[in-house]
Amino acid sequence: MTFTNLQNQPKKKLELIFSAILYEIIGSVLASILLKIICDYNAIDTFFLSVMLSFIALFWNMIFNHLFDRYLIKKQGNIIKSAKDRILHGFGFEAVFSIFALTFIMFYKQIGLKEAFFMEAFFLTFFLIYTMVYTYIYDLARGWLLTKRLVSPTHSINNKDH
Repeated sequence: MTFTNLQNQPKKKLELIFSAILYEIIGSVLASILLKIICDYNAIDTFFLSVMLSFIALFWNMIFNHLFDRYLIKKQGNIIKSAKDRILHGFGFEAVFSIFALTFIMFYKQIGLKEAFFMEAFFLTFFLIYTMVYTYIYDLARGWLLTKRLVSPTHSINNKDH
């Protein structure tokens, strides 16, 4: 089985949950640090806002990734993402999530649409880039780990005992 074939293996629900949680944890920490550095926002307040947005995004992420994988399978018979697919994935996720985020930011920060829009613009820009980088690295790591699992002595497809 080749590396590309391993990347094509559908993700199970537990892996989708793991991937989404890992994505949100790393993203929240990085976004909070950047907002503190760039805008000098209160770090605790910024982190809380980021975590709350992450909870919202976590549920949307699992739903969207499942639907996007189904779309890819219907379109091309596999879940391997081209550069165009990664861009579509990033923009599609963020477009819908921005509506949720703007509403929450306005409510949580008790601010108007204009200020919430600029704050969301930061999150949108950051997470758009982060989404493409994260999914690319995750897919590479996943393929590598699956390859290692197949060639290890206890999990080898050539091992007659298993």
